[in-house]
Formats: sequence, C-alpha cells, structure tokens
Amino acid sequence: MGTVLYYIWDTLKSMLPAIPAAVLLRLGAIPLRRRKGLATTLRHEAGAAALILWMAALLVQTLGRPLVWPPVWMNNIPYEINLIPLYTIREIFARGATGYAIVNLLGNVLIFAPIGLLPPLLWRRMDRLGLCCAAGFSLSLFIEIAQLFSFRSPDVDDLLLNTLGAGVGFAVYYLCLKRWAGGKFRLRSRA
Repeated sequence: MGTVLYYIWDTLKSMLPAIPAAVLLRLGAIPLRRRKGLATTLRHEAGAAALILWMAALLVQTLGRPLVWPPVWMNNIPYEINLIPLYTIREIFARGATGYAIVNLLGNVLIFAPIGLLPPLLWRRMDRLGLCCAAGFSLSLFIEIAQLFSFRSPDVDDLLLNTLGAGVGFAVYYLCLKRWAGGKFRLRSRA
C-alpha cells in the first residue's frame, strides 16, 4: 500500500507545476475555437486541462530524468531492454509476484486508462475503442523509444500493458457513461 501511495503522491506533485501551463493553454484555446465558429463549455475546457495535466504526470513518471547519453549504467545496474513479448510478465509470476511487481503491472495498465477515458469524453471522433487503443499504443511506443535515452529500461510488455490500459479506460467510458448515464454526460463542446 505504501508503494501505491508513493506513486499517487509523486504523480500529484508532478502535476502541480503543469497547472499554470494547462490553464493558459486552455484559456488560449477559447478564442481560437470562437474564431473557427466552434463553441466550448467550461466542462470541456476543464476536461482538456485534466488531459494536459495527466500527460505531464505521465511523462514525468515514465521518463523521470532528463534525457542523457549513453544510458548504460545507473547505480551500477546494467541497462536492459526487453523485446520479447510477455517475458517480463512471465518472469514476475515465475519468481513470485511481490507487491512491487503487482503495482508495476497494474500501474502500467492504470496509468494509461485516462487515454481511453478522456478523449472520447472530449471529442466525438475519439468515441471508438480502436482509436483509443491506437492512441495508447502510439503514446506508449513514444515513451518506450524515449526511454532508450534515459535511465529507464524499455520493455515491450509495458507497451502491451499500456495499450490494455487505454482499452480499460475506454471500457469504463463506454460502460459507465454511455450505458448507465444514457450518453447524457459529456465534456464535449456543443460543436
């Protein structure tokens, strides 16, 4: 439980510096949308700002340190890349899944759930499972490639779990908001 609380606290701390940028970006978007003849709502702009804050926290959590070269050693631990699908997941369960390992697996799924949840709420064209999963996959691929230049270990299993997370986020959107709310709750603008 302590590991989960640590990551939640660390994520919230990484969002704080991004709040002014998110607010300014969304305030700047309002006149642009009006010039194009598009309406907006406070809920839509707040949802878009939440997406920006989540992206900032995601990048801090997944990349962490500034990009450096060569990324060979960190604390005398060799840098490893996993390109074998499901290898890390199998190893975790073969060695006995510890609390940290479970947090790692679930964290990789849950940290990408907002990419399946927020875009369909904000934009009508993102109301498709395939698009949300493709967005999650693309963003995760970018992060894993960027980790080649940081002190992180790229892992194809992270790519799979992150894409699954986007699908889980879309499932939450679809089941809770489309089915139970009758499609009435939206963060979308009127246009």
